[in-house]
Amino acid sequence: MPKFIDLTGKTFNQLTIIERAENTKQGKARWVCRCTCGKISTIDGANIRNGHTKSCGCFAKESLEKNRYRHGMAHTSEYGIWCNILQRCNNPNDKAFKDYGGRGITICDEWKNDFMAFYNHVGKRPSPKHSIDRINNDGNYEPNNVRWATQKQQSNNQRSNVKITLYGIALSMTQWAKISHTPLSTICCRIKRGCPHEKAIFQPANKINE
Repeated sequence: MPKFIDLTGKTFNQLTIIERAENTKQGKARWVCRCTCGKISTIDGANIRNGHTKSCGCFAKESLEKNRYRHGMAHTSEYGIWCNILQRCNNPNDKAFKDYGGRGITICDEWKNDFMAFYNHVGKRPSPKHSIDRINNDGNYEPNNVRWATQKQQSNNQRSNVKITLYGIALSMTQWAKISHTPLSTICCRIKRGCPHEKAIFQPANKINE
């Protein structure tokens, strides 16, 4: 069992630890902190120690304000999407933080501090139906792991990352597809038709009625 580390009284970036809080449901340590702006927040210890969470969220807001008028795109949907990414990854008070920053999802330093670096990589939003999708749902917002995608494409991406356990190993369908050299679309179609996982992944195409 990991040795308990008492953070009481210590300061990390803009946060000073006041006292220990109740652990998360997963047993992770949480701490009550006072930000330099005066606000009190409860934050996961791991995020404090590794610098992922630097403030109560005011630091992220300050970054947004600094970028807001630098590029003339403050009222575009692309800028709004970038702002939302920053908030859910860095602001513990954001309602979506637990599903993003709270589980270790980050936005790379290049994009976190520069909207135009983000925009120049992802490009213009193709349509109002498109939003930013992480190709690897367990990965971060960073180059080569984001794309503009429709809700249908995002749903397909989520399904491809569902874990399948074979031979005592749990991997996503995407990972099994790489191992078996079977197209991901073929595996998805086979499983949708009720084919057993092992056959869906490893059976040659000419052995199954496609």
